[in-house]
Amino acid sequence: DAAFVASQDPKGVGQMGLKMLGMLIGFPLFLYGWLNYFLACYLPSWIAQKMKLFEGYKSTVKMISSIFVFPIIYGLQVYLIYRWGGNAWWSLIYFLSLYPLGLLAWWYRDRWQYLRQAFAAAKMGKSTPGEFNQLIEQRKSIQALMAQIRLEYKRVQPASSVTHPKP
Repeated sequence: DAAFVASQDPKGVGQMGLKMLGMLIGFPLFLYGWLNYFLACYLPSWIAQKMKLFEGYKSTVKMISSIFVFPIIYGLQVYLIYRWGGNAWWSLIYFLSLYPLGLLAWWYRDRWQYLRQAFAAAKMGKSTPGEFNQLIEQRKSIQALMAQIRLEYKRVQPASSVTHPKP
């Protein structure tokens, strides 16, 4: 939805170009973070999938296996960097870079999907303006309907009967 809104703003399309340039510049950091984070994130999902559990237990298995997998994978990676480089300082720098650049990789991936959606919406607006304008009108009517529903819900919702003791 946010990508759709950004694609309607003429200034937003220009800003998307700047954001895309920032994404290109940040790509090496994303790649570093993703390559180092991938195995630690993939293994818990793979373990949960191989166990063939009820769907409701998969998130629990992922969390519990992550408690073990992340330290093992990160420890192994730091050890290999130490063995390869032979310098404890490089190993420490590598270790300290794992978590922030892993988070950056997740943020980058989400941002990339947002920009792709915004560009696709802008492209649709240029290639089929009639259909695009129809979508905009449908979106506005849905938003107005949701606002009415929200107001109606607040109007009929009874006040809370639960009282909390004062400290």
